[in-house]
Amino acid sequence: QRQMCIRDRLYRVWMGMKERCTNPNHSSYERYGGRGVYVCDEWNDYSSFREWALSQGYDANAPRGKCTIDRINNDGPYAPWNCRWVDSHVQNLNKRRSN
Repeated sequence: QRQMCIRDRLYRVWMGMKERCTNPNHSSYERYGGRGVYVCDEWNDYSSFREWALSQGYDANAPRGKCTIDRINNDGPYAPWNCRWVDSHVQNLNKRRSN
């Protein structure tokens, strides 16, 4: 049961990332897929994303906002070389500024 909770949370992160980039009906699509942000081919497979996440410090027990996926280059893709796990404060410092 515990393992399922861990998978569920990380799986929701993965699905959210994919939806933001591929679903024009998603509320955040314009800020992601609509401006060219995509998920790398490797991460179209959940098990590859999960393996990366666990090897890079993903903490399923972290309180909300303490372990969020962040793209280092905000204009780049969701890919192993461009993502990290940070808290929401660091993520907010790295977000794209609107004009």
